Amino acid sequence: MKTLRALAMVGLAIVLVGGGSLGCGLFGGEKQAETYSEIVAAQRGDIVAAISPTGEVYAPRLVELSFDVNKIPLIELNVAAGQEVKDGDVLARIETSSLERAVTQAEANLIIAQNQLERTEDPYTELELTKAKLSVTDAEVALENAKRHLLVVQNDPDSAARLRTLEYEAAWYQNNYWEAQKKFEEGKIDQQKLDWEYSNMLAAQERLKAAQANAESALASAERQVPQAEYNLAKARDDLATIEAGPDPDDVEVAQARLVSAQADLEEAQEALEDATMTAPFDGTVIQVGAEVGDLVSDNVVVVTLADLSHLEVEALVDETDINWMEAGQEAEITFDALPGQRFKGKVLSVPLQGRLVQNVVTYEVLVSLEGAEDAALKPGMTANLKIIVGKGENVLLVPAMAVQYGEGLATVLVQDDPDASPVPTNVEVGLSDGVYTEIVRGLNEGDRVVIVFTSVEEGGFPAGAGGMRGLFPAGVGVEVHREIRSE
Repeated sequence: MKTLRALAMVGLAIVLVGGGSLGCGLFGGEKQAETYSEIVAAQRGDIVAAISPTGEVYAPRLVELSFDVNKIPLIELNVAAGQEVKDGDVLARIETSSLERAVTQAEANLIIAQNQLERTEDPYTELELTKAKLSVTDAEVALENAKRHLLVVQNDPDSAARLRTLEYEAAWYQNNYWEAQKKFEEGKIDQQKLDWEYSNMLAAQERLKAAQANAESALASAERQVPQAEYNLAKARDDLATIEAGPDPDDVEVAQARLVSAQADLEEAQEALEDATMTAPFDGTVIQVGAEVGDLVSDNVVVVTLADLSHLEVEALVDETDINWMEAGQEAEITFDALPGQRFKGKVLSVPLQGRLVQNVVTYEVLVSLEGAEDAALKPGMTANLKIIVGKGENVLLVPAMAVQYGEGLATVLVQDDPDASPVPTNVEVGLSDGVYTEIVRGLNEGDRVVIVFTSVEEGGFPAGAGGMRGLFPAGVGVEVHREIRSE
């Protein structure tokens, strides 16, 4: 039996023995430009691929507790960091006088809103309805009276006769004055007689004007009373229709909204008063305390951070180049820098669909379960080292990872079935890779002779060229390998 591991080691030995110049290039020295190659047959075998990301301990049940208030004194603090508490234990309290006043005000506002809604839903009493009907009847009567009075004023015979008498009287006194003026000019009467006739004429004219003004005023007043009475009747009928129609739906909706808002304000105020006493929402351990008695706390001040350390998980940070290999249920081995020599098991719980860009590197936060760590001295935030098995292949076609070249979205190997012919670049589809061997899914057959080429060693660097050093190191971050390559 021989193995591909042996062939790969032979190829590496050839590189190291090939003239010493390559060795100098690996560890620093003068720049060399030698080329070496090795031919390895594609063989079938088993491969297990794993990635080794780092992460941190994560507590699924972790809360940051604060008071939803604005600058209220902290008057009681009953816990310290590291202390274990039970569900319902009192952790802290704040001063409540201002919160109690807010509840009292909210209760008063609720009563006002309830009364307003009641008035809006039933705005009129039976007495108001009866009064509105009477107002309509009174307005109808008033309109008839106004119309009748207008007719009386327009057709009053006594008023007309009185005006005719006064008109005759004024005309008679005016004629007497004209005749007296002629007699005065003829010397038949003196000035006193003339003045007396003039006074009688003016008095008669004033009586006529006064009577005419009174008649016009009475008519105008009667004419105004009719449209006023018509308006009063229309207004009374409209008021009656409004009462008979019941409450305005829009007004009711507004009043109901105000009541709902007042109820919400009261519930919020009562909740704020209840929350003035901070209690533990579950059994856990106090991770951090962020305030002291006497401090003015607000909603942005985390007073207590509480976590359930009996159930921890690991949040692994997986590079975007490896995330497509991951799926829920994959097994993981976990170690911690804080617990040297201890190993724990776990499984991938979930793989996110979206990554996070940090310093131009996209990583995905993958959650991994943590089994058998109930008694371990672990805390949230501790560094975790993971080995996650991302794939297994049995009896698959394998070639050394160094033989596979990548570029422009293609994977290529050099195949040389004829020793006398030049190697032929052949596109292949690759599968799993453990950093030393790569699975060939399509493009090669078992026994095909694959060429590994080493060229041009940069000064103080690593070999470069067709094969490069790709296969000597993991293809992904921290890739580990467990393999068994078989051939006859």
